[in-house]
Amino acid sequence: MTNDITRKVLAHAGFKSALTHIDAGYDRFVDELITLTEIPAPPSGKSARLPPIWT
Repeated sequence: MTNDITRKVLAHAGFKSALTHIDAGYDRFVDELITLTEIPAPPSGKSARLPPIWT
């Protein structure tokens, strides 16, 4: 049940190129995401934020 605009977007060369680019980097993206989520959180009771610049 795709409409005319959706069909045009899916058929557009720019969209196909972007999708190819995203697909090519998928494994790297997943690996980076896993690496980022494995970074331990700061210890409880300590703030991960810097103190405010302006008070």
